[in-house]
Amino acid sequence: MKVTLIRHGETEWNASHHYQGVTDTPLSDRGKEQAAAITGTLPTPDLLFVSPLGRARSTAAIIYPDVEQIVIDDLHEWNFGVFEGHTRFDLEDDPDYQAWVASKATGRIPGGESLAQMYSRVAPAFRSALAQAADANLVSIVTHGGVIMGILETYATNAPAQPLVENCAPLECTWDGSHLTLHSPFVRQTGYRLPNE
Repeated sequence: MKVTLIRHGETEWNASHHYQGVTDTPLSDRGKEQAAAITGTLPTPDLLFVSPLGRARSTAAIIYPDVEQIVIDDLHEWNFGVFEGHTRFDLEDDPDYQAWVASKATGRIPGGESLAQMYSRVAPAFRSALAQAADANLVSIVTHGGVIMGILETYATNAPAQPLVENCAPLECTWDGSHLTLHSPFVRQTGYRLPNE
């Protein structure tokens, strides 16, 4: 099965480097343009799965205007808890944030999810979506950078650690029933300071 993973278009909070997570911010004008730029360049999927958050659903509607969206609730972005709505500069004196950065973004986020908690939510949601698509040849998933990172780190055999996924840059993969093979290159890795998805 071919799987296309797409991170949503840019939002104002992406552009201003605010932690966004589960906050339901809309696409910016640039984000809409990014989605429009790839409309018609991708084959029409047999099934289209989306995050419940508006920025992913709006992106999917622009890229695939005639395809029904199947919402998978657990494909929402990493919950950044009390960090949401802030930049790393806002938080640099916060002890909880300092501890999280020191943990290389794997530690506890007050009111949110740890990296392991996010992965343990995303991985079965991804498998559940593909189980619904057992007879499909091509599936597209429009979601978030952290979610795609979790999918790739869990299932891809050839992805770098903590891959940074650009807005509206489709990643083409093949799913063999247990592993993904990535056919798209990455620009860079996130390191430990994750993008504000």
